[in-house]
Amino acid sequence: MSGRATARAVAVGVLVTASLAYLAWDVVLAVRVPGEGAWETAAETVRRGYKEGDCVVFDPPWAQEGAPLFDGLDVITTETVDWYEVGKRARVWIVSSPGGDGAIPAGFKRIERKDEGGMGVSLYRAPVRGKLLFSFLDGLGKARVSRVYKDRTERCTNFRNDRWYCGGVHAWRFVGRYVRDIAGAEREMIWAHPMENGVRTLVNFPAVPRGGTLVIHFGLTQRAIETGAGAPVTFVVDVDRKQVFRRVLGVREEGWFEQSVKVPGRGSAVDVTFSVSTPDNKDRQFCFTADMWE
Repeated sequence: MSGRATARAVAVGVLVTASLAYLAWDVVLAVRVPGEGAWETAAETVRRGYKEGDCVVFDPPWAQEGAPLFDGLDVITTETVDWYEVGKRARVWIVSSPGGDGAIPAGFKRIERKDEGGMGVSLYRAPVRGKLLFSFLDGLGKARVSRVYKDRTERCTNFRNDRWYCGGVHAWRFVGRYVRDIAGAEREMIWAHPMENGVRTLVNFPAVPRGGTLVIHFGLTQRAIETGAGAPVTFVVDVDRKQVFRRVLGVREEGWFEQSVKVPGRGSAVDVTFSVSTPDNKDRQFCFTADMWE
């Protein structure tokens, strides 16, 4: 056999071996896919031990074919799990394949696990952060929203459906509750699309219960990242009229960023202001949330 024929035979052999390997792996995957009965068993296991304040997460997050069987429970169905938000619950149920739930971050303590019916169900206790004193998202009605121009300041006094408008209702010129795709997950947050020509949007909360730590999350929507239009966004946080955080977010800087700020001082309340601005606001869909922890 010539060298060329030998090489051809080896190549054919490699191709056949690879094809058989892929076929075998497909068979393995098909066997591992849980059936309807397995999902029903997992749902029954969760419901028997579920308590108010719990939530349900799937591992991997996209493997949630049986999610409708958990209807009525607090179920996380995003393909990227926001573990900070999950950690606000007391406990979390992980529904996975046997031996799964390996993606749980540090701080979550497993209480129990059951492998039955072709699936695994684990119960975890969330990390102890302390007491959540104030959610800025939930407390939007207490905010004072304004736009600061070079020669004047405009107050936004029209509050409808958890959104502040300066004047009439507008498709995007508002500060308020919204759901958008950010860093691989549909997130509920405070929409704060900046205005044109560097005009600052201020979101002031004048009487937030004073806690030890202010936790801030912020980022650009997936559309903002993909278009890459406009200019960087400047995000500033003041506590009692003193700047405690500042970040300039690039036009394609992707992420749902977290920043923790210690809140010293005395008294029962604190004044917190968020400022958003950019010299060019085309597609600068900026969003944030924050929480005050004891």
